[in-house]
Amino acid sequence: MAYLGFNSIEEIEKMTLVEYQLRMEAYQISQVRLHENIALQAFFNQMVQATTGSKKHPKPKYNSLEKLFDAKSEIEQIRSKFEGESYSHNRPISKADRKQIFAQRYDEWQKIKAKRRGRRRLDG
Repeated sequence: MAYLGFNSIEEIEKMTLVEYQLRMEAYQISQVRLHENIALQAFFNQMVQATTGSKKHPKPKYNSLEKLFDAKSEIEQIRSKFEGESYSHNRPISKADRKQIFAQRYDEWQKIKAKRRGRRRLDG
């Protein structure tokens, strides 16, 4: 019960065997992600302790968090991936550009919905 977040026996009794197995798989995958994050933390701790220079006068290899992990750069990469060519980290997106991006995405969504409706008619 504790691993899957159940609060009552009734919830467990309603669950099928397939659902139980799926939930256990998801739980175990989440544990792998947790262990991965712990390992990443240990790796970053080791990187922070890295030094340069002589043994008598060591200097920290990373004197700021941004040199160790540049979150802004990571976010910019993610945003440019999702927003495409219209994204520029140097300038804010104008209202006109936002409207154009929204209109393009809305048109794409309408095409996807139309395709789905067509498939349902063929399947039905």
